[in-house]
Amino acid sequence: MENYDPEIAISYLDIITGFLKNFKVFHSHSDISKLFGEGCITDITDVPEIKAQEELMNLISPLSDGYKQKIFQFKTQERYRGIFDVTFHGNKLVNFRGQLFFTGWFSLGKAIKFNSFKLRPLINEIIGIDNVNHDFKSDKFICNDFHGLVVIFGQINENSSVSTWITDKHYF
Repeated sequence: MENYDPEIAISYLDIITGFLKNFKVFHSHSDISKLFGEGCITDITDVPEIKAQEELMNLISPLSDGYKQKIFQFKTQERYRGIFDVTFHGNKLVNFRGQLFFTGWFSLGKAIKFNSFKLRPLINEIIGIDNVNHDFKSDKFICNDFHGLVVIFGQINENSSVSTWITDKHYF
């Protein structure tokens, strides 16, 4: 979906930091655009390809009344693409899910390296290493309570990406 790339690159780590530090102050998708800058993320919620996927997902698992979801695309300095979606209930952010996709030769190795040497140290620094546990079955790192948030992150081997999920514990 290259034709929807934003003008300005942004670091995946900056996005994760922004959500971890500001999760409870986001009241609408426009708050997110203001924090990261209009040129750094593109709202792709209504793009035909995304809309078709969302309609299929709503058939399988529809959003309950009062929930609204938005999907954004971003690109990094290294020219990797990522997406994140946010779900609001009323004027409260209740869920964030971000994913950064690696491409080219050794893309899975790049994802593993990024997860191990960049994402995990950042989250350990913000959350505290003692609050993060490794689930060996899913190979994900989990924090069950960071100021009322559940944080799950790790690499996804099937598509050579890293993923971070942050949700309000009350909606988990």
